[in-house]
Amino acid sequence: MLTQVFLHLKLQRFHVSRRSGSQLIPSRHQEEAKRAKQRKHGRQLEQYGKTLLIHDPSPDIAADDAGEIGGDDGIERLAGRFHAVRTHLVDEGHRSSHQQSIRSAMQELVHQQHGIRGLEGQDEPPQHPCQCAQRKYRVENEDSWGFRQFWAPEVVQRDGKFYMYYTARWKEKDSLRIGAAIADHPAGPFIDVYDRPMFDFGYAAIDAHILFDDDGRMYMYYSRDCSENVANGRFESHIYGLELADDMITVQVEGICLCQPDQEWEMKSLSRGQQWNEGPFVLKREGLYYLMYSANFFGGHDYSVGYATAKHPLGPFVKYEHNPVLVSDREEISGPGHHSVIASPDGTELFIVYHIHMDPALGGGNRQVCMDRMRFREDGSIEVLGPTLSSLQPVPSASAVQ
Repeated sequence: MLTQVFLHLKLQRFHVSRRSGSQLIPSRHQEEAKRAKQRKHGRQLEQYGKTLLIHDPSPDIAADDAGEIGGDDGIERLAGRFHAVRTHLVDEGHRSSHQQSIRSAMQELVHQQHGIRGLEGQDEPPQHPCQCAQRKYRVENEDSWGFRQFWAPEVVQRDGKFYMYYTARWKEKDSLRIGAAIADHPAGPFIDVYDRPMFDFGYAAIDAHILFDDDGRMYMYYSRDCSENVANGRFESHIYGLELADDMITVQVEGICLCQPDQEWEMKSLSRGQQWNEGPFVLKREGLYYLMYSANFFGGHDYSVGYATAKHPLGPFVKYEHNPVLVSDREEISGPGHHSVIASPDGTELFIVYHIHMDPALGGGNRQVCMDRMRFREDGSIEVLGPTLSSLQPVPSASAVQ
């Protein structure tokens, strides 16, 4: 049976679920005590640049409408540590965004200098998952350009600064766009660099991803969202790319289309009148660019990952003929997709981090983080060793494990 929402490394279990009953959600007594303390001392205010964010200690409000939820889980290695981030719309009325950074778990999982470490001498995982630090913020500044559906953050590091690219619904046009914020630490606070989206090409854009190329140039990949894109007589999401200016926040040219749904496995959601190529992630290996992406409806069983290759970061890209490379063929696992890729501490192994549905029979927007190994075959094609049902796997390789 699939163990839900656990990342098993070196026999240590880390729980990133937010379901009721999990140890992540404080007890009612703890919550009431916290609220009483805050009523006494006043709400905690934090000024994040132009956007005022108020720390909201209340538990998340589950959203039943899959169309109002963004998933897009991932692990980023920043400043010598691994950070796991999951976002979803908590409550439209609160204009909320949610971030989970499993910092307390990472204190055991990650060493500041040497990467992953584990607990030695354990034959079995601990009986209880560790508590994970959580924060939920409510946007209070009426001047903020985004007002709901804060989705799909990606954080990259350059010259001691951390750049977050995220999706939000633009108040001015009631349309999804991509924003940018900068911080001095991977956990923030992040300050919006504009009082508007990064760019406006007249269509909804989501799922930003950044590539640093060998020659120092930087590229952004994103999805032209199906909510406003009609092609072939239906709503479709297409993946676009563009080159960023050296400051990493200026867009000088309009994005170009790199791929769109056209393979047979990408047609599983036709009954909805929609198709998807979304959630891009790009790798470069031996001069070849691998554009990985997800296809089909994110709330359905057939959500899966494929890839295309090109000799230039902006294409033309040719899709792998044996796609998808991450797909579920069993009832116990539903909708593996919208991933990121990280390397082991010594750089010899690759891991794909993705989400699946909490309830495989139900699907929808309630999802959990999973992690499996990934590698390149001798012919250069990608092989994903998953999705797996095993809860325990070998520790990632490292030149030094402490």
